[in-house]
Amino acid sequence: MASVCLALLLGVAVWFGSRILEAWRAGTVWGFRRKYLLVTTGAEILIQLINLAAFLAMNVYSYVQWF
Repeated sequence: MASVCLALLLGVAVWFGSRILEAWRAGTVWGFRRKYLLVTTGAEILIQLINLAAFLAMNVYSYVQWF
């Protein structure tokens, strides 16, 4: 289940990054509140990716050690 969540979250991260690049290329001017939301959303996605990867790695490690 964690691998499915990790794949979906990676998809969200790619979509989020592509939207940011698209906005930067269009020359969008962002205010403080929008920049703040951009940074916090990006940080949340990154933290969740690290969390899921660590969870998956520990489960694989424990499965290998058990057998």
